Amino acid sequence: MEHLIKKIADISKEKDCHVWLGIMPDGSLIIDVYARSNDYRIISADWSEESILNVIKDVIRLAEE
Repeated sequence: MEHLIKKIADISKEKDCHVWLGIMPDGSLIIDVYARSNDYRIISADWSEESILNVIKDVIRLAEE
């Protein structure tokens, strides 16, 4: 998990945007991105690291538009 958080932080720094992570009691992960606009996704905690990073990149792209 620590490795994943480091990768998310690197993406946030590279794109110069805020990425907030929230963990819900049912195991869902909320990804909230603040760039030019605000966008978010709710994903399952059992997704692969690659899938999570792809979703984060997509949310950042949409928030930048």
